[in-house]
Formats: sequence, structure tokens, C-alpha cells
Amino acid sequence: MDERPFPITSRWPNPDIFHANVELGLLSSVLRHVREGVERELAAIDELVPTATLDDDVFEVPDVPDDFDWESAADVPLALMELTSRAVAYELVAIVEHRLHQLASEPWLTNSTFKGPKRVDDIPGWKDLSGDSLWDAVTRLKEVSRVPFTGNPQGRDICTLIQEHYAFRFEDLNGWPELLELREIVNSLKHQRGWKSLKRHRKTGWPKNLLERDDLGFDKAAKAIEDVRRFLIALEYVVTSSARPSRSTTPAS
Repeated sequence: MDERPFPITSRWPNPDIFHANVELGLLSSVLRHVREGVERELAAIDELVPTATLDDDVFEVPDVPDDFDWESAADVPLALMELTSRAVAYELVAIVEHRLHQLASEPWLTNSTFKGPKRVDDIPGWKDLSGDSLWDAVTRLKEVSRVPFTGNPQGRDICTLIQEHYAFRFEDLNGWPELLELREIVNSLKHQRGWKSLKRHRKTGWPKNLLERDDLGFDKAAKAIEDVRRFLIALEYVVTSSARPSRSTTPAS
């Protein structure tokens, strides 16, 4: 675990980094709070389960309502565990992607490979527009958040922009492999109900069961929080220590 704090480059910390750190702490607290509640509920259910005495023919049956549903008693707490873990994972990916979009914004604005308009000043005659015409023009502005995250064959993606601008490789950062795996799991849960794609099976090695699904739980979600924290800390140290970031060599149009 990376024990370094988030870097502070001035008297006041970067507000976005400060908020990210607060959000990670909040996610940890929420996860811990829900986990404690789920564990209490499961323990209460276990106390209602009949237990055998030394004589296997005799059972101690607690005072349980006749309509108590033994088969589905744990469904709600287990579902709460899974839903909370998924929500934490979704938020973690959103926190990281938001920070990367911020870092990619400057090189994206000055790189003519990415077509505009990107700013209001890029809109021809915008000063003469008003009302709906102005709003229509503004809504046609390109956004850095629309740029692919990574893996574009021509290098037209967020990660390549940041790497070239700050002269480093994401592969060298602590927590990067875990972040990529977390994004894969989140996308699998969102778009395929957790079923792993054949592409992922091939990448990770063919399993015995092709119907293997991605899942999350309290332990995986807690580890993901720490993985993301390690990654963000490593990323900020690289960015803040880059006194002369490598600017894009593609001239602006």
C-alpha cells in the first residue's frame, strides 16, 4: 500500500484532489457501515436456524413465526451487499475518469488532431449569436469526456494524451493494473449483467466454466478503494513533479 499522502504543491491543495480524497474516505465509511448492518442481519438469521444437539435426532428450534421464509431470509442482506459493492465500484471508476479528463483537457484543447469546436471562441461569429442560436451553438461544442479512455489505434485517447503531455507511462504507476481490471468488471456488470466476454476469457486464460461471471463483495470493494487511492497518489506525484510537461507536438489549427 502506498503510504504517501496526496501531494500538495502550494499552500492550498488542489481542490479536485482534495475532493477525491474526501470521496474515497466517504466510500470507505459507507461500505463499512453497510457491511456492519448486513453482518448483523445475517447473524440474526443464523440464530433462527434450527441446530442439532448431541443427539442428531433432536433439534433445538427457536421461537420462529410459522410464515418465516427460510429459503429467502438472506436474500435482501446479500443483495444489499452486492448492490453497495457495485455502487462503490461505479463511483471509483467515475472519480478516476473525472481526474483523467481534467489532466487531458489542456493537451486536448491544443491538439488539432481532435476536431472542434472545443471552446466558445471556436464558434464562428458567436458574439453575434443570442438566445436559442447561441445555446444551439454551445451544445455542439466537443467535450474531452467524449474521447475514448484508452486503446485507440491512432493514439487518440485520454491516456495517450496524458502520457505524452506529462512524459510518463501509466504502466509504471502503482495501482494501474488493478484500475484496468476494475473498469473491466464495472463494464461487465453494467453492460453484460456480469457475464464475462469471450475476449476477457481469452485474455485471462480459458476457464473451466465459460459461464463464469464477475462479482463484487465487501472485501473486493474495500480493496478497490485502496487500489484507486494508490493509483491517484502515484498519478499526482508524477504530474506535480513534472516541472516541464511534454507538450503535444501537433500544432493547433
